[in-house]
Amino acid sequence: MPRQKTNLEINTFVKGLITEAGPLTFPENASLEDVNFVLNRDGSRQRRFGMDFETNSVQKSLGYDVLAADTTNINSAVWKNPIGDGSLDIAVVQVNDELFFFDNSAASISNAPLNGGSSVTISSLSGNDATFASIQGNLLVTNGSRYPSLLTYDSATQLISSDTITLQTRDLFGVDDNYAVNLRSGSLSVAHEWNLRNQGWPSSFDCARSRNGDGIVFADPVSYSKSKQGIYPANTDLLWAATIDTAKEPEAVGTFWPEELYKNLFGTTPAPKGSAILDLFERGASRISLNLNRLTNEASLPQDETLGNVSNVGFYAGRVFYAITETGLTGGDDNSPKLGTMIFYSQVVDNVDKLGKCYQEADPSAEDINDVIATDGGFISIPEAGKILTLTPLGTSLFVITTNGVWEVSGGEKGFSASEQKLSKVTNIGAVSASSVVVSENLLSFWSESGIQGIQIDEISLAGKVDNITQSTVQELYDNIPVAAKVNATAVYDSVARQVRWLYRDRTLASSGFYNKELIYDLNLQAFYESNVEAVNTASGPFLSGYLDLPNAVSVSATEDVVVNDVVVTADGEDVTVTTREVDEGIRASTKYLTFDTTTSNTTFTFSSYSNLDFIDWLTYDDVGIDAPATLLTGYLTGGAGSKVKHISALVVHLRRTEEGFTDTGDGFEAVGPSSCLVQAQWQWTNSASSGRWGTEFQAYRIPRMYVNDNVNDPYDYGFSVISSKNKLRGKGNALSVKFSTEPAKNLHLYGWGLEVLVDQNM
Repeated sequence: MPRQKTNLEINTFVKGLITEAGPLTFPENASLEDVNFVLNRDGSRQRRFGMDFETNSVQKSLGYDVLAADTTNINSAVWKNPIGDGSLDIAVVQVNDELFFFDNSAASISNAPLNGGSSVTISSLSGNDATFASIQGNLLVTNGSRYPSLLTYDSATQLISSDTITLQTRDLFGVDDNYAVNLRSGSLSVAHEWNLRNQGWPSSFDCARSRNGDGIVFADPVSYSKSKQGIYPANTDLLWAATIDTAKEPEAVGTFWPEELYKNLFGTTPAPKGSAILDLFERGASRISLNLNRLTNEASLPQDETLGNVSNVGFYAGRVFYAITETGLTGGDDNSPKLGTMIFYSQVVDNVDKLGKCYQEADPSAEDINDVIATDGGFISIPEAGKILTLTPLGTSLFVITTNGVWEVSGGEKGFSASEQKLSKVTNIGAVSASSVVVSENLLSFWSESGIQGIQIDEISLAGKVDNITQSTVQELYDNIPVAAKVNATAVYDSVARQVRWLYRDRTLASSGFYNKELIYDLNLQAFYESNVEAVNTASGPFLSGYLDLPNAVSVSATEDVVVNDVVVTADGEDVTVTTREVDEGIRASTKYLTFDTTTSNTTFTFSSYSNLDFIDWLTYDDVGIDAPATLLTGYLTGGAGSKVKHISALVVHLRRTEEGFTDTGDGFEAVGPSSCLVQAQWQWTNSASSGRWGTEFQAYRIPRMYVNDNVNDPYDYGFSVISSKNKLRGKGNALSVKFSTEPAKNLHLYGWGLEVLVDQNM
């Protein structure tokens, strides 16, 4: 049978995991399975390092069994620049209602506690995941309470203090008084009197004795109107519009005269409201407190109290934005605001006193100075919004991500301000949780019911546009993640590696806040791949529980204690360590992982990273750890001719030589950092060994000649940095997938491979 020979060189295998392609249309340089490898920008891939506790880690004790708690809320964040000079970031860990603090810039974060090692308790956080925002060196903490907590760090004492903020708004809502808006009634209810006071009618004012202005009387203009005309002002009436311009007595100019009300026909346009400033949640109580001795019976005003809490906070355009979770309304009326569909923003924050001032500085009902200015606070209503999950800035916009869609808040040419703002809807697709939302350079990503959505700023319209970034890549993988796991997924952006990372679980673990899987989206390559991090003990840990974004790259060198006669050598009370191995294989990251151990009833936590150079997860945990095997299964090779049978006369694999020296085992010398590359051919679109079309697995990492060293300090100077081996692939078929996999404790850095393909010309 005649055969055509084709040579294929594959050295840019960087499209990552693809689940959304057919067997005959599978894209080049993509994989069917891609676990525990790192995709490098140079087209190579290498086995990830083992996950392990950070060097010199300390286990922080909680003093109780976190799994026995009724609810377990685990969260982590970074408090940026608390002392204003950029020298310190603080790692914050939430466990239920406690917040713990560490120096996020320290080599060993867990070994650098702040606040004297003590936590700050915020009782409202029990049962709620905290949200954080760094503001002018302070940290705002919200969720579970109407009153956000403001944390302040004292660099001299390294102690942290806590205060609360009350959100305030002008009463732009008023009270439902059951009066027609333009009704000048002969009776006055307490509710209508409040509305008049709130639209600028004071309890005392200069009133004219007559239309001629022959003197003044200091009186309540509301009551004075009744005494002179038999009616009270309406909700359309303005006090300053009923003053006289000319008068017999000069001092009477500008005084109130009730007859002037009849000259002003405002139709049904309500008068400006907002003279009063209220507590955002307890509006009725604020009205009563502000108007003691002014209303006849202020206690009869509606309670008008929103039940709920400040659930989210974001910093944008120099001010703080707040989202509200509304759980109910007590004693409200038709004028009560729907806080759950509103975004409140503070005045521009030039000091902490502005943080809760969500209102314009000028009184809207004033005659002269009543305008909104750019630096004012206020609110934005989104009536159709579902539950607001996050307030996330991207570019020059703020994106309001809810359960039923995303809205974009922006401004004019000078950016967002209280006097110039724009609201537009980006998509009807909402997020499944707040914790999955992450911003990475020019991309805002979040997990939705239908896939991972990515929002970018359109270069032409400068508005946000959304795209499902899993639809043509890993949609099947995403669809198979349990719904509860999607809701609890958590995210980080690693700015050093330029990777978006999500932790999630693919099965039930001891807590919803524990994870065993990581999905990575590489912005450089626009490719997905996975990492599995299993616990040594599936019941107790260690478990990954969250991320820390670091200011610097994580080191990939290893250190160990210096031991003499089984005794650790110390100096000045510190263990003496020696660097035993350094690796430079292009792996750089700026992420550590919050890690919990629930082995005993006294739960502990610390921080971890991909740092074990022998590719063993949790070696420090029990001196044994667990192997983290890496697997790459290439997509189907058909050569564009799925109907033709192929034979592989030769497979040439190119691998990085990783040996870096020798260690003395007592029985001889062993190479440090050895590699292995197990290869298997899988023919004919098979997905099971039972097909009989899987080839025998063989070793492709073979150093051509033996290297002999004469002492432990030999650097293994082999003379070549690349190991290439030529291998025979037995079998045949219309399609071929090649599986590359690892051996325990051995490296695998794959540069690429070449195939000599023989294609049968007759079917």
